[in-house]
Amino acid sequence: MAVQRGKKTTINVRSNYTLDGSYKVFFDRPGIKMKCLETKPKPAPHQGRAPRHAVSLRSRRSRQPAVGIYEFRVATKTAVSSVSHLLVTDYPVVNESKNENGSTATAQKVSFPVAIWACAESRRRRLLPVHRKSGTGSHRQHLAQRVTKAVHSMQSGGSGASVMYLMDSILTLRRANGQVLAENDNFSAAILS
Repeated sequence: MAVQRGKKTTINVRSNYTLDGSYKVFFDRPGIKMKCLETKPKPAPHQGRAPRHAVSLRSRRSRQPAVGIYEFRVATKTAVSSVSHLLVTDYPVVNESKNENGSTATAQKVSFPVAIWACAESRRRRLLPVHRKSGTGSHRQHLAQRVTKAVHSMQSGGSGASVMYLMDSILTLRRANGQVLAENDNFSAAILS
């Protein structure tokens, strides 16, 4: 989830179980205030299906929070949710289109700079056209959080350093004709200079 700093924004928190009766949002550090908007319970049964939206939150214009990733939990009358993450950015936030965007013909067009919020329902690729002149630079950063049935299903195999988390984003830059220009899979340094 992402919000632009200084703007009021409504976000939907996904949960495996209901967040009915939500009354407060706790953050790991000061700077952000959010209000629970639900007045009636939303259905969010856990019956082997994908997580559903359980509660909507609205960020308030409080003092300017620092740009970065904030951990938060939602408190209900009976429990407190697991940790989730919120990105606070200076860039406008655009929601990923619900339309197919896995080919150059159907790619979602956005203007940069931008923060794109997407929710991966399944393993698929997403294309965003980026037009740059030779010699100009740009920056890409991927933030991913897995939504699972239970905490223990967030990892597979091994323990300690051999644990593999099941989220892997790969950034591929292609020319207009589809030819691969550069690709980045889990490498933290710049792939183009």
